[in-house]
Amino acid sequence: MATQAFEITLTEPVDAPAPAVFAQVSDFDDLARMLRGRGARVERLSDGAEGMPAWRVRIAYRGVERDLRVDLVEQSAPERLRAVIASQEFSGAIDVTLAPAGPEASRLTVTGQATGKTLPARFLLQSLRLGQRRIATNLQGRLHRYGARVARDWRKKG
Repeated sequence: MATQAFEITLTEPVDAPAPAVFAQVSDFDDLARMLRGRGARVERLSDGAEGMPAWRVRIAYRGVERDLRVDLVEQSAPERLRAVIASQEFSGAIDVTLAPAGPEASRLTVTGQATGKTLPARFLLQSLRLGQRRIATNLQGRLHRYGARVARDWRKKG
């Protein structure tokens, strides 16, 4: 089986300026709370490379607990974050980019990719590719709700 990455890109307009959205997206404690709310166990590790934060995240997916290490490798305010993800089975990355879309609006783009290191992981990624449309629809809904929350919080502060 050829090694192919699973990739997904989602874009959401947010009714808040890019610096305000970036501040929320880079609130890692809030992101950890959101993951915990979805059943993940999140542990902040001592800082990774170049003093950037790192986490151990344990999530259950399809009945199997996955143990991931997430390292922030780039934080370029207010336009870009990049985290790399590694486990015994997978490697991947998540890129978050922000672009202005007017004086009080921005465009949030999240791109994720994963590559399987083992044969079972490659089979799992193949099944994800087959269901990519459904997965993208579900994740787009979550990103939309997140963007609406960010905009609502920004308006409250402003």
